[in-house]
Amino acid sequence: MVALPDGILMSAEEYLVWEPTQEQRYEYWDGEVVAMSGGTRNHNRVSGNFFKLLDDALAERSCEVYIVDVKVQVEAGQNYFYPDVVVTCDDRDRDPQLVQFPCLIIEVLSPSTEAADRGKKFAKYRQSPTLQEYVLVQVTQPGVEVFRRNEQGKWVLWDYNLGDKLRLESVDVEIAIADLYRQVQFETEVTYTLELNGQIFMIENVPARVNEETGEQFFSPSTVEHLQQIILSGQQPDHFTEVPVYNYAA
Repeated sequence: MVALPDGILMSAEEYLVWEPTQEQRYEYWDGEVVAMSGGTRNHNRVSGNFFKLLDDALAERSCEVYIVDVKVQVEAGQNYFYPDVVVTCDDRDRDPQLVQFPCLIIEVLSPSTEAADRGKKFAKYRQSPTLQEYVLVQVTQPGVEVFRRNEQGKWVLWDYNLGDKLRLESVDVEIAIADLYRQVQFETEVTYTLELNGQIFMIENVPARVNEETGEQFFSPSTVEHLQQIILSGQQPDHFTEVPVYNYAA
């Protein structure tokens, strides 16, 4: 989730009355109201995949899975957050506006919020006595981190990669990491070879997409068109401020 601090101050009671009437979603951080904006297509796809896999797996059990638009009461009167996905299996969770007793929280990372998701937000989430697992999901490259509370109350980190299966002990569900990234196109920077007017150009730092099933790299037609325009113009790439900057040599 992408956070945009607005500097709006109000009490928790005022926030809980005011926030449901707004078109935009807002979190509540120790008295400060913070607006939440949309994420990328990959962010949305990963969140949706995770939600669907959990919702299908828990369909016959007394657990509820929510995505994006349901907030979690982290600390009554202090902190209310909107995780990307949250699961509660607690009969006490009957408030129509929020989840108070989560067992599993999932945050899909973005560059603007990764530090907060790993730092102060996780520190707040850990105060929930019912939370058993906190999951961080990468979207630029495949990778999942699970922070799991052990029997001693300590949080232990477990890492998972694309070929792994993730066991969520909080809800007794197993998920293939590859299924979380279904229809997600990762991007990387590579050197692109382009033949134009009988001349070969080697162009560095070109964003390429990666097929998550085959690992094959490919380029969008618009990217190739931009590269051709840059070379034909005879200008240096940094003159093209409206497109990514490439370094190239004939």
